[in-house]
Amino acid sequence: MFTKTITTSLIALSLSAAGCVSQDGAAPAIASFDFEAAFHVEAEELENGAFKAENGDTIALTSLKLNLSEIRLVSKGVSGGNGATFDPSNPPEPYENCHANHCHIKGSDATKSFAEIEAELSGGQVQARDVLVVNPNRAIELTSLTTPVAIEGIAEGDLPYGEINEIHVVFDTYSLDAKNTATNQTVSLKNAHAHGDHVHTEPLELSHGVDIDIVKGKAQDQDIHLIFEVHADILAEAFGEDVELAELMSKHAELEIGGHDHDHAHEH
Repeated sequence: MFTKTITTSLIALSLSAAGCVSQDGAAPAIASFDFEAAFHVEAEELENGAFKAENGDTIALTSLKLNLSEIRLVSKGVSGGNGATFDPSNPPEPYENCHANHCHIKGSDATKSFAEIEAELSGGQVQARDVLVVNPNRAIELTSLTTPVAIEGIAEGDLPYGEINEIHVVFDTYSLDAKNTATNQTVSLKNAHAHGDHVHTEPLELSHGVDIDIVKGKAQDQDIHLIFEVHADILAEAFGEDVELAELMSKHAELEIGGHDHDHAHEH
């Protein structure tokens, strides 16, 4: 397995804020999830609350609606291969800035998990196991580019002993409505498409690496703050021809953990 040399990342600090041990005997620890959704927009990109596109048009958000259907905590390991291990403090090319169970790839916004890199080095295979799956089925709506929506206690679940390496969130339905105030053109996009007599939906799944270890004698409840963020330039691209909302969201949306980490999540 990869050598664990990073134990105090900002993500790990934000995840373990509660620090209390579960006492009811039902599980070693409990994971409690808070959720926040927001647009990422710079001050110079705003005009009277609307987004200023590069062509000079201003685009007002009507609403971004999402249904948070699933949260998964995942443990990853490597099986097979030649036994080669991975040290995050000394990553091989082209990896850099390794923390919170993922490394950045030089020259791009992409990342790879520690397990994926170790499997690459050893010729083994990544094995992922769901540690916890919860289904909030919670509707969220953003109607402002500058006002986030926060939900406390959106989900909760029991944690067993062991490591947790990634957090996944799944949105099964989502829609975007906006208006170009310069042309009065409106757009209404959904992740659902009619195909003959049935409707096909394209869920959005985002993930982020984490470093949680539930250890016997030291098991701590975990307060996990999920932040879903969408870059506001999605509004300009929404008015293009033959636009697919699923493609736009996978390009412009990201998942963050806590208030300290601003790395891009990877979309599946």
